[in-house]
Formats: sequence, structure tokens, C-alpha cells
Amino acid sequence: MKDKATRISELRTGKVDGILHAGIVDITSRDVVRSLQQTNPEIEIWPYFQRSFGFALNIRNAPFDDVRVRRAMQMAIDLEGINRNYYKGTSAWQPQGLVGEGVSGFFPPFEEWPEAVKKGYLYDPEGAEALLDEAGDPRGANGIRFKTVLNHFNRWDLAFRELVADYWGKIGVDVEIDLAPRAEIVARSSERDFEMKGANAAQKWFPMVILNSFTSGMLWNSSNVDDPAYDAMYEAAGAATTTEEQNRIYRQMNQHVIENFYT
Repeated sequence: MKDKATRISELRTGKVDGILHAGIVDITSRDVVRSLQQTNPEIEIWPYFQRSFGFALNIRNAPFDDVRVRRAMQMAIDLEGINRNYYKGTSAWQPQGLVGEGVSGFFPPFEEWPEAVKKGYLYDPEGAEALLDEAGDPRGANGIRFKTVLNHFNRWDLAFRELVADYWGKIGVDVEIDLAPRAEIVARSSERDFEMKGANAAQKWFPMVILNSFTSGMLWNSSNVDDPAYDAMYEAAGAATTTEEQNRIYRQMNQHVIENFYT
């Protein structure tokens, strides 16, 4: 059944035993879940955390080549507020880096991060503004510090991106959302012709595959990272002879991404 409404109707009437998702991952799906809970309390609903939809910053280009700017962009986003008001409490708001909690043991949990790093992922718009001032991006007479373009794959949740762009606007970063089909997004990614674009985080596939995405020259290197230290860790993980050693390096790589605010 390709039609979403038909799938939900068949579930309500008991003609199917279950469906994997309530629909495409967007605000409509959460409305469907709440509706099912109200009208069909007998239906069991199981949460499924696949990944986090984040934002890749092209760190080769100004202003995102400055880690202070990248940190400020993160501090401007109210993760707990988004979970409470937009996702209605159904998301896991704690930052997780590239590898998510579904891959147990291969990622550093938020509560174990150094306090200085944690602060960069907690909502602090005043701190974000101070960082941008320090980085040499003051507000202009019109209140804007700088403008940037976010490439948006048109299958993903536009409302979420508009919400985050509004947070950035409050610290003086004017974000234009450029809607584009998948083929154009892929072309821009491969040519590194972008300022910002959608990216995945907190993924739960095999860590070696996930962490490869930030090695130099990788097509899906979302943030255009060229980091010899990171590449060396990836090579070391591939050469590790024990699971324990490989796991230790994976955690280091994930922490490296987190501390540099690549996404």
C-alpha cells in the first residue's frame, strides 16, 4: 500500500497487524501517532530512533572555517525546546555525534562529555552572540552578522529546517533555504559547492561505515572535512586487531567530530 492514509486506515480497522512507520518522518507522522493513541488505544506503539537530522557546515569556507562560529551555530539551537514543542516529547534530544545510542558502546554518551564541550551543545543564544563577536562577525546596522544558504533536499522535513533557521536568525545569522532535488544536492556535495546542507547524525549503522563519512575525499563527507588527525584514527581503527581497541578508537573519532562541531 503506497498511500499513507490507506495504511493508517487499514491499521485502525484491524485489516493489517502492523506497519513499520506511521509514515514519512515529519510532523504529520507525529500527528498520526497522537491520533492513533486517542482513537485506538489498543494499538501498541513502539518508538524507533533511526538518526538525527542535522546540518553540515562547509568548514573549508569562511565563516564556517572558524570553530567558534560553528560552536555558536549549535548553541543557538534549543534542542530541549524543539523536542518539547515540535516533536511533542517523542525525540531523544541529547546530542550524540555521528554514531548514535543504537550502537551501544561505540559512542561517548552525552553525560560523559567534558563539561566545556557539553556547554557548546546546550541552548545559550547570548553565549553564541558573544562567540560570533569574538570571531569577528558583529551585527551590521540591519542586525545581520552574515548571510548563508542552506541546501535542502526536498524530501526532508522543511518545517524543521525553517524552525532552526529561525533560531539562527535570532543571533543575526540570515539563512536562506534553497530547495533542491536529490540529484542537485548530490552534485553540489561531490563538487563541494555548498555553504550548508542537511546531514545525518546519531546514526546506528556499523561505526566504520558511519565514521568513514568524514575522511578526506569521501563523497559523503558532508562538512568537507580534511583532517589528517581524523584520517589517521580511521586508518588505525581499520588496522586494530581486537574489538576493544577498535571500539576505543571509534569513540575517539566520534568525540573528535563532536569537539570540532563539524555538524
